Amino acid sequence: MDQGEASSELWYRARCCDCPSQGQLVRRLRIAEAAARRHADDKSHTVYVGDDRGNRIYGTTYHPGRERP
Repeated sequence: MDQGEASSELWYRARCCDCPSQGQLVRRLRIAEAAARRHADDKSHTVYVGDDRGNRIYGTTYHPGRERP
């Protein structure tokens, strides 16, 4: 693996829209999604998953009390 490949690897974290809470950076999207779901359910907050570059990941916004498909 060269330097170009290493820098293109994304990291993810859950980010809350209602409080300053942020999850820790993880390499797997599904782990960040699980953390976002947990926070949304536990705190009744809206949470999304973002990458380490500050972008929201499409389809990863979790609202309290809403079922996900």
